[in-house]
Amino acid sequence: MGFLLQKWRSVWSRLCSYEGLLLVMLLAFEAFSHPTEYFGSRLPAPQSGIIFGGLIVALAGGWVALSQKPIEFAIALRPVMLLVALAWLPTARFLHFILPAGDVWLYWLIGIFALFLLFWLTNRHPRWVISLSVLLGCAIRLYWFSIRPIYPDFGDMQPLVMMALDEFVGLKTPYRLYSMPWELPLTYLPLTWLAYLPTYLLDLDIRVTNLLIELAIGAMLGLVAYKHENRAKSQYSLVNYLLLCWGMLFFLPMFSEYAQAATSQIFWLFVALTLTALAYAQARLRDQVLPAVLLGLGLATSPFMAVAALFVGLYWLRHVLWQKTAILTGIALFVAFFIIAPFAISAPKNFFFGVFQWFNDTTLYSHEVWKVGYLGTQPSLSVLFWNTGTQDWLKLLQLGWLAGLGAMYWRQGASLRALPVILTAAYLLFVAFNTVVWTYYYFVAFVTGLFALAYRPQPIRLSRRERRAHSRQI
Repeated sequence: MGFLLQKWRSVWSRLCSYEGLLLVMLLAFEAFSHPTEYFGSRLPAPQSGIIFGGLIVALAGGWVALSQKPIEFAIALRPVMLLVALAWLPTARFLHFILPAGDVWLYWLIGIFALFLLFWLTNRHPRWVISLSVLLGCAIRLYWFSIRPIYPDFGDMQPLVMMALDEFVGLKTPYRLYSMPWELPLTYLPLTWLAYLPTYLLDLDIRVTNLLIELAIGAMLGLVAYKHENRAKSQYSLVNYLLLCWGMLFFLPMFSEYAQAATSQIFWLFVALTLTALAYAQARLRDQVLPAVLLGLGLATSPFMAVAALFVGLYWLRHVLWQKTAILTGIALFVAFFIIAPFAISAPKNFFFGVFQWFNDTTLYSHEVWKVGYLGTQPSLSVLFWNTGTQDWLKLLQLGWLAGLGAMYWRQGASLRALPVILTAAYLLFVAFNTVVWTYYYFVAFVTGLFALAYRPQPIRLSRRERRAHSRQI
């Protein structure tokens, strides 16, 4: 009985950690992405969306709890390597349905799983698993791009970007109504669609931009982990640990599917760039200029960047003091204004309507999404407010959550270590009560959650089990 209790405590302590919460988030979104396969007809909408929305709020509470104190951890690479191998199973099942018919592809999928298992069983260096994960993630995305053209029926986000770039290159204002054939305004801030301009001018599939950005985020995670890792731990390093986790997410279907349809990767990039710059910056004005510029670029990418800006501002106010915080805030706002202003001035009515009013006015698009029942199919609690006619309270509730989390972060000292942790909770709560919710809105929380792992301190000494495992691998 005592042995079982000890094991339960060990499992519980792992779940009550950053990687434990990330794992639960991953399992929850994987289950919600394929509810019929996992639950059949026992969990119809909107009940399924409300239940998963409640789980997301509970997970946000877990991140808030873990932000209150630094948690040291012993890196265990082998369990993560096994988890990567197991994550290939739902990926292989997904690929089995989209790959050409024939047993040869099935043998390839089984062979890749066997290779992951071989790396785990033989305790190979993590770089083998990381490299294979990256190659698979790239191959899956490129295959998606080849079989799924940029066409409105497959999602109107990328076609909207293409139309906006056509207008921009033709020296016309991109902010107008477009026909898909359904009417749709340009809903993105300028830097989101401008980020696709290089691949557009090179006549490449613009979705290659998403692939390059996700690879860049992995590289930034490695850079931040390298700064914080204990060099004495050899291959038991934070870099390998982080890249194993990121590599697993990189090839999973729910991320590769959105890589061919969504544009939120641009927003993720600037969240990651800002957190990376902050990790390497000292708490003095000249070192904080780069994070301020990156934050300003992010504000010209998505309104969701304002959530990150709030907590970065609190960090500056606590550690750089208010006079320098005012300067840094001015830099960020100037950069954002410099990019946004020309487009806002050229078509002010269409710009405001598309970027701010389209999603936030509860009489427009969000009302249509609720009326046709689609909002109930998404993991959120906002459908409860729509069903009771109190949807106008959602924005106030979002502001309330941010104010409460901001006060908590400030009271805890507004440390840099806690910044990505509290950001993860903030994004989960903010999206759960947004007027319009799509599942991929939550995925920025995986980015900030991985950065929380990268920021987390490591133990100075290895455990006895780690020392034994380390000595066997040298």
